[in-house]
Amino acid sequence: MLSTDEKFMQLALDAAETVLGKTTPNPAVGCVIVQQDKVIGTGATSKAGGSHAEVHALAQASDKTKGATAYVTLEPCSHYGRTPPCVDALIKSGVSRVVIACADPDPRVSGKGIEKLKISNIQVEVGCKAKEAIRLNRGFLSRVVRQRPWVTLKIATSLDGKIACSNGHSQWITNCRAREAGHQLRAINDAILVGCGTIIDDDPQLTVRLPDQPERSIWRIILEGKRPCPPNAKVLTDQHRNSTLILSTLKTGEQSHQRVNCKTTADGQQIDLHDAMNRLTAYNINAIMVEGGSYTACQLLKEGLVDELHLFRAPIIIGGDGVSVISSLGLQRVDDSVKLHQLQSQALGDNQHESYLTDSGASFMGQLHNTLATPS
Repeated sequence: MLSTDEKFMQLALDAAETVLGKTTPNPAVGCVIVQQDKVIGTGATSKAGGSHAEVHALAQASDKTKGATAYVTLEPCSHYGRTPPCVDALIKSGVSRVVIACADPDPRVSGKGIEKLKISNIQVEVGCKAKEAIRLNRGFLSRVVRQRPWVTLKIATSLDGKIACSNGHSQWITNCRAREAGHQLRAINDAILVGCGTIIDDDPQLTVRLPDQPERSIWRIILEGKRPCPPNAKVLTDQHRNSTLILSTLKTGEQSHQRVNCKTTADGQQIDLHDAMNRLTAYNINAIMVEGGSYTACQLLKEGLVDELHLFRAPIIIGGDGVSVISSLGLQRVDDSVKLHQLQSQALGDNQHESYLTDSGASFMGQLHNTLATPS
């Protein structure tokens, strides 16, 4: 049974979830103002440059905030950016208690908001539903702490682990509900990443297309290896072409708004994926979803760069000559296999949607909980 604080913090988390994927580079934050066990104000972060969750919630609560409790999913900001500090708004409102799910590791905040509230004689408690709050903003936290985005690998596969027939045909392995769920995942990420082979073979749009919503584009990132990306590809010529980035090792002259020159691996044969992921922080990309082929998935897994896996399985069998979901990892022992930690499993009609954390993702989440749920 949830405690009172957990109940109201869950409402703040619910508010934050409604804006997930719409606030980058800022985190998605929710705030609930409670007076005598009644919610008098609810807010969520606006898109970058707009008001933060606390300001929206306080405005809705109007003049009833004196002595109230504020529930916030992330430590209130204490610095001037495009908006004034939220911590000042909370202090001015007269709230007597602030419950914070987790601290903010951004060096501009990082405990300063909590300290300022305490100096103003406001009771502060940190850690209520910290696990859920960290999970919600794992992309933002990854960019701030690790200087790289949170990486989610999405795979649509047959029951026998194939993503295409031997001739490359793959439309459609999964059903319409699974494909819609895939677009919902795109919508909460800041970018979609594929290898150049996917562009050459399939020429995909890589946009977010959901029922009753206009088509929109998030960043489309292409890993360009030895083969150049075709200049007539949809991602380079359609109305969203300015949202396409090519991460490349090919020497093509000056770096353009679409091409980012990356380092190569020690053997000079492949793109340095760690360097590529680090370079994405310059574009304020918090979270990316990988939808490339088996080779791209394999390379990211080998480098320990996949944090989360979403597997959509259809009840069909393609056979041994089909394209495997992951190309060779070169393992000699089962002990060396990629370890996964299941998050959830859900039926989508006759398809199955399973989600997992990798060891890398689970370890990072644990590290965040240890440092942000009980900040010093």
